[in-house]
Amino acid sequence: KRAVRAYTPLEEVVHIEHIDEESGDVFRAVQCLPEKYRTAVLLHYFEGFSMDEIAKIQNCTTAAVKMRILRSRGLLKAHLKGAEH
Repeated sequence: KRAVRAYTPLEEVVHIEHIDEESGDVFRAVQCLPEKYRTAVLLHYFEGFSMDEIAKIQNCTTAAVKMRILRSRGLLKAHLKGAEH
């Protein structure tokens, strides 16, 4: 049996009202990512989907999702470091 998962639709994630300054910077950086990376990050970190579930949603392999998450983290790190300077 598949467990039923409570989730927030992606459309509502964009309209989060209460974000502290540090989290807000990260969230804004995520919004700047290319779509395939942004979607993988939002589904994994904000929605709590597993890599396998994201692969099914994005119609790709689990390895591709893992690579998208890895590349996203690198892009976010570079973006946030650039914002500090």
